[in-house]
Amino acid sequence: MAMLGYLVSSDVLIRTFIQQPLARISALLLVATSGFALIQPSSEILAGSLFTLFVVAATRRWPVILASLLLAGFALCKVEFLLAAPFLALLWWWRERRTLKNSWRIPCLVGLWVGLLLAPGFAVHGSRVIAGNRSFAAFSVHYASLFLPHQYQPYSLDPWKSAIAIMNQVFPEAKSIVDVIYRYPKPYLDFLALSAIQSISNIAASLKLMLVPMLTTMVNFKTLGGLRFPILLITVAMVCTLIPGWMFAFVHIRYMAKFYPAIIGLSLAGLQALQSRLQPATLLANLSAILITIIWQTFNFPMIASHSHFL
Repeated sequence: MAMLGYLVSSDVLIRTFIQQPLARISALLLVATSGFALIQPSSEILAGSLFTLFVVAATRRWPVILASLLLAGFALCKVEFLLAAPFLALLWWWRERRTLKNSWRIPCLVGLWVGLLLAPGFAVHGSRVIAGNRSFAAFSVHYASLFLPHQYQPYSLDPWKSAIAIMNQVFPEAKSIVDVIYRYPKPYLDFLALSAIQSISNIAASLKLMLVPMLTTMVNFKTLGGLRFPILLITVAMVCTLIPGWMFAFVHIRYMAKFYPAIIGLSLAGLQALQSRLQPATLLANLSAILITIIWQTFNFPMIASHSHFL
């Protein structure tokens, strides 16, 4: 179900923003060969399906009640996505405030859907449904992952086994992320620096040479007309979901799965819109990047399929 939703939603977005048949085929091949439809846990690709459809719904002005449900569903796929919902809703409202009657319904309906979808959990578990705290456990394992390659001490190379011992040595008595930041600011800043490098590396590994079309589109953002709003949606969603996670983990390759279809679709749509303005050399570089990425991903597909849970 998750895989089907991911591929169908990608196709909907591609057909919405890309008109040229060859560009549509290229975008579908990029999404299909990426292997992101196989990512585990499937919460990432379910979130990707809902976010991709929300971008289409908000841009093409689908009924507000449906588009707001898609945004609320995305927000509740993982706890850190909930932070993105109000910012995306406000950006959506800002675009529609002068063209849509009763545009105030946008943030209200998003909040209503989130409340309704959480209501069964509150009914069964009370406040415990949002009282969980995985941030410190996630920080421990990710700190160990970054820490282990630089040590000569006899720690197990498995961060899941070594995390407790490392945390007791480096952050004694810390019981939460707040304790780490307050009591041990220097080691925490070291973690943020290493985490940033690893995150940038993983983002580049997820996009490969599609960084070229993406950057070409972003550089020409002001000339893209109707594509600017969906690009802003992706940018806000990435900032609101990846940066908070970076504070206690690093960005895994699989974290990019939820944004990949929208990045690919809008990058190729941007190239389509800019085709007459780009220099021949620039256009050739972008077309080469697309072709090489498809071939690269095709050969890399078995590795993604077999290691998806660990990416």
